[in-house]
Amino acid sequence: MVTREEMEAHQIASVKEAFNYTPGVLTGNRGSSQVIDALSIRGFSETNTNQYLDGLKLQSNNYSEFAIDPYFLERAELLRGPASVLYGKSDPGGVVVLVSKRPMQETLREVQFQMGSDNLFSTGFDFSSALDDNGVYSYCLTGLASSADAQQDMNKEKRYTLAPSFSWRPDENTRFDLLTYFLNEPETGYYGWLPRQGTVVPITRADGSEYKLPTDFDEGEESNKISRNTKMLGYSFEHSFNDTWTVRQNLR
Repeated sequence: MVTREEMEAHQIASVKEAFNYTPGVLTGNRGSSQVIDALSIRGFSETNTNQYLDGLKLQSNNYSEFAIDPYFLERAELLRGPASVLYGKSDPGGVVVLVSKRPMQETLREVQFQMGSDNLFSTGFDFSSALDDNGVYSYCLTGLASSADAQQDMNKEKRYTLAPSFSWRPDENTRFDLLTYFLNEPETGYYGWLPRQGTVVPITRADGSEYKLPTDFDEGEESNKISRNTKMLGYSFEHSFNDTWTVRQNLR
């Protein structure tokens, strides 16, 4: 399990980077591209085929892939072995389980600003608090806006995300969370890959000299871009009848 504290300590930029230190997981099989969270778990490709958010599968189809910004997650887990088949159809490598931030009864006020290399500019906020004295109603409002140049020439990464949520807890045994997630990416950055020849090992010219492609090389056209717009609305309900029996139901 990768906690919120670990994500902040490592300053990760994507879900796949959260598993950089997880045994048996390859996170760099797409190079510097952050367009999709392409993982390889125990040798099996996990390009959004085995990713679950709040107990429900993130459905995808070819290039229609989800990208959950890690700033909006409470934790990320990796299920391997027999436990990974509890969700039904899945690849043998394992299942990635993501848990969204939820409204808290304690007051949280966080605002952040970032500047960095590659013209990185980012600002985010995370507000959460109870709406009444008894903590029956609470809310969470998380947002993030970022822009940066991708490593490859002619590519930029722009992302605007907002996730309001609301919680109703009439007693200690019942909880209902309304969860939303809105993401707009006018430019997702570089989505491609280059062969080993010319990157890892040099290319030999006809005259015997050798050279490598520059690290910002883009094999595509300038107009070759990918944009993404995601809207999700759902809820999570849980009620405990006693120490043995609990009912849970999710919808998105």
